[in-house]
Amino acid sequence: MSNTLNLNFSPFKMFAKAVTLVLVATFVEATSNPSTLECQPKRYIVFNYAEVPFFAAWRLCESYGFQLATVRNPSEDAQLQRTLKNTDPTLLGPWWIAGTDLGNEGQFVWLPSGKAVEYQTGYRNFAPGQPDNRNGAEHCLEVGWSTGTTHWTDKNCDEKKRFICEALILVLTLTLVSSSVAGMLGPAKNSTLGISSRAGFANSYQRYFVYNDEPVTFFEAWHKCRAHGLRLASVHSALDDVKLLVALAQEDINQRGPWWIAGTDLGKPGSFVWITGNKRIDGRSGYANFAAGQPDNLSGAEHCLVAGGAGGTQWNGVDCESKSRYICELDTCDC
Repeated sequence: MSNTLNLNFSPFKMFAKAVTLVLVATFVEATSNPSTLECQPKRYIVFNYAEVPFFAAWRLCESYGFQLATVRNPSEDAQLQRTLKNTDPTLLGPWWIAGTDLGNEGQFVWLPSGKAVEYQTGYRNFAPGQPDNRNGAEHCLEVGWSTGTTHWTDKNCDEKKRFICEALILVLTLTLVSSSVAGMLGPAKNSTLGISSRAGFANSYQRYFVYNDEPVTFFEAWHKCRAHGLRLASVHSALDDVKLLVALAQEDINQRGPWWIAGTDLGKPGSFVWITGNKRIDGRSGYANFAAGQPDNLSGAEHCLVAGGAGGTQWNGVDCESKSRYICELDTCDC
């Protein structure tokens, strides 16, 4: 028997080997960026057992391993209608869904991705005359259920309502390509190099970008980062903190904070998450960088995080409506 390696492969075998892994799950915690799941199918889960404020609904969905519901096209609206009918056709709602225009009046986005409600599809389903921002205090979306419709209405985020979560059905396709083919194809679709290039940044390895142009509220900072093609910064490790220190030094070594970062405990006081990814702070990584005595939720009104309030990069809880400068980070989703 010959020990010579047979190289008589077909062109396909010669250039690539593909393995497709299909994983179906209601939710996968390990996904680092929920916006990467926006292209995936889903199912809706209706919770009628309690009425809670908007952010409490968001956190409750997250605690169950779900997300607060989004409705991105007519097909999903039809799916939502079927779910509501099958759950309890006698209930007319309303229920919270994940839309909000906090920080950018009239421009509704889905929490936590920050993508406009009509992103990619152009789909909006507001009731006639909505949104109207009555008394300047209506910044969160509910979905009703009257006469067979599921129109959206803006309401005060502190009102208490039932809520709808969504479970994402994740289908992963993993392709293993030979090094020769990978070289021919160039950088991966979601590579940092491509994203930083599109955002106009020369340094493809830079993660954080400091904005000292104007003080804004927490949700205004969230929107401004999205407008820059980035997202509000999160810090998951000591290495991230070093990168943040470098970014601050590059911007202005004498500049003192605070700056908004993406942490919040809205809806569940004392339990902070990164709003950009629904990931619990000090969760799997075990990393947190609170200043001494923080968070203290002074006067019961401090639910958003800033970094560098006392110098350095340590975190403090402050009122989300206070104004600070902000730090953004690369958002590697290209969904």
